Amino acid sequence: MTSDAALLRSALQDIAPGTALREGLERIQRSHTGALIVLGFSPELQELCSGGFDLDVEFTASRLRELCKMDGAVIIDPTNWRIRKANVQLFPDQSIPTDESGMRHRTAQRTAYQTHLPVLSVSASMRLISIYVGKYHHIVEEPEALLSRANLAVDTLDRYSQRLDEVLQTLTILEMRDSATIRDVATVMQRMEMIRR
Repeated sequence: MTSDAALLRSALQDIAPGTALREGLERIQRSHTGALIVLGFSPELQELCSGGFDLDVEFTASRLRELCKMDGAVIIDPTNWRIRKANVQLFPDQSIPTDESGMRHRTAQRTAYQTHLPVLSVSASMRLISIYVGKYHHIVEEPEALLSRANLAVDTLDRYSQRLDEVLQTLTILEMRDSATIRDVATVMQRMEMIRR
């Protein structure tokens, strides 16, 4: 049996920027409709389903967005990327504890905990994508936010490198004058460690 952590990693790969699923999720975010999507199709999940309709059609981003205009959940079989059901009401065990306040997110968390399948919840108002698998909950960050943090990290590394070059030049000059101290060497080592981290 696959662990919940491995399933979460797999789900994150499925919604990586550039994938068809991510494109569908972004379309849902732009339309401000929200969504509840289950990635998996099992007998245990079928027991939680009520209403809706069976589809068994090939997955596309535009189909996902259109089907998510309805209030119910969309169930996708990721083994062959087929949309199996749409507009389904999920009835997970209500005794499963949840810390979520919205109905869509509570249903997603409880369904994921009960079935150990990845469940995606797209918030209509907050435009956030949440993934639930078992006891795990992960909020997907927008690529722009990730790029901004990466740019800050690169800028910081560049400043650290410049400071390291400065203290190395100072240490070289002090060594040539035979006046280098342990403090000068420690400063260089400190700068090197900051860059390594």
